[in-house]
Amino acid sequence: FKGNFCIHGSPKRERDFNPAPLLPKREKGLGDEGKLAKLGCTLDKPSESKTFLKQDDIERLHHAKEILIAQFNHPPSILSLARQVGLNDFKLKQGFRQVFGNTVFGYLRDYRLEQAHLLLLEGQMNVQQVARALGYTHSGYFAKAFKQKFGVSPKTYQLNKDQRTLFAIKNPSSA
Repeated sequence: FKGNFCIHGSPKRERDFNPAPLLPKREKGLGDEGKLAKLGCTLDKPSESKTFLKQDDIERLHHAKEILIAQFNHPPSILSLARQVGLNDFKLKQGFRQVFGNTVFGYLRDYRLEQAHLLLLEGQMNVQQVARALGYTHSGYFAKAFKQKFGVSPKTYQLNKDQRTLFAIKNPSSA
């Protein structure tokens, strides 16, 4: 026989079995956190993992930053950079974010855009020349990144002296 047996020994089919009386009543509107709270428990959310950094690691991270700045127009990969400074890629990425408050390539992008700002301010190069000088393969990518960071297109920034003054007032650290 297939199926469960009752106390009396007669076969009982699974479709006849109703587990509802055995299960606790479901409370509507409560998610996992609400159910746990009702039981007096809390759901611990994983906190942002912090990597412990030794002084030697911090010095290596500063060296990695110097390499990025020196090679900003043709930067090394994360793995290559990690090998150059003697860290593994995980510690490089986590440590860089801890020490500098940005990802490795986020820092590089910001550095490039700051350099672009200075080059456009000088007025010696046009937008395409600035983009190429900073390692951007397409001037459109450069223009989009510049506008996202500074709120104005590079061409408008270069041409409009009033915009430069407004920009310097909005971003005194960049001027």
